[in-house]
Amino acid sequence: MTLINVHSRWKGRRLRSKRMGALLLLVISLSILLCLFPSKAPDNQTRHTSLRFDWTNLPLISLAAKKLYNLQHDCRLPVKYYEWRVSRVDGSGFGMGSDLHAWGNALWEGLNRQHRISTQMPWIWADQEYCGRNATLDCYFRNAQPRCEHNSSLVLHERIWVGPCGKPSHWKDNVTIPEFRAAATEFAFSSLSPVVVQEAQEQHYELFGARPTPSNLITVHVRWGDKVLEGKRRNNPIDAYVNAVGEIVQQHLLKDVHVLLCTEDPVALEAFQTAARSKGWTVHIDPFYNKYLPFRENRQVIYNVPSHIAVETKGKTGLWALASLLVAMEAQHYVLTTTSNWSRLMNELRQNVVNIQCGGCTTMIDIEPGEC
Repeated sequence: MTLINVHSRWKGRRLRSKRMGALLLLVISLSILLCLFPSKAPDNQTRHTSLRFDWTNLPLISLAAKKLYNLQHDCRLPVKYYEWRVSRVDGSGFGMGSDLHAWGNALWEGLNRQHRISTQMPWIWADQEYCGRNATLDCYFRNAQPRCEHNSSLVLHERIWVGPCGKPSHWKDNVTIPEFRAAATEFAFSSLSPVVVQEAQEQHYELFGARPTPSNLITVHVRWGDKVLEGKRRNNPIDAYVNAVGEIVQQHLLKDVHVLLCTEDPVALEAFQTAARSKGWTVHIDPFYNKYLPFRENRQVIYNVPSHIAVETKGKTGLWALASLLVAMEAQHYVLTTTSNWSRLMNELRQNVVNIQCGGCTTMIDIEPGEC
């Protein structure tokens, strides 16, 4: 072996040794960085907890809800269009709860006249980012108006308009107003879009982290805000809500009380927290409140201000609100005001979904009973 060959081999080994040293240094550096700054899973993995019901696939229990399902899925029936109540001036409309109850009335109109109901107009509460610019009710409620594959149905050009109050015309059924409203809500919420459930799971995580819902959770809905602008209405005193929670606590001997406060009104929030401070309760604030607050701050209280904000956010507040409703349904006890459409939605879901699924475990105190 020549001297040149020996030198060449020695030089190659030294080069490989340097490369191995550099690689080892890189591995050590990366290990140190990982220790100092551990990697995080994406938010949709870490900020996620399961709800107790699968809102994408709930069984229909009431006979009335099954009738509505069969109506909307019978492609042999003619179609009649339902128009949302929308201002021609600024595109605003009514609250989401009011819209859903008015649509439910239209369903019963359709059941009695034997025609399917279809909402063709864009809905201000439909999240345009997820559902598209012209999205309507089926953005969130997948069973609401299924599209027939080979639709040869007659389209009735007479458009239907029904408000949220009172019985539809041509009433033939012996179902009461509260019963048919609850059935329409049960039908609508039996197959929600996964995006609503995912948003609800993230809101649940925001409230409780990875922990399950407190077993003694009490949902309280305080409807103040623009409600006082409806005729001669007035805000119920906050003490009425606090006393109702106290009554539930006493009746059911609850310990370590958790309250989920649902409101859009900062004044109501502060009043409830102040009144409840001495009670030793844990008050959780509905995540919708913090999402909604930046759009509500410094805004004059006008009637139906939430619908104006829905237009501004291109329907995003509709997604937030529906998700917060699902989180509210995690409770076992409820303090509501059923003169409010939103409280009424809560109570309908409590009666026709939650109470059925849990074997009659829920209770509810109604601060101000009413239909409209």
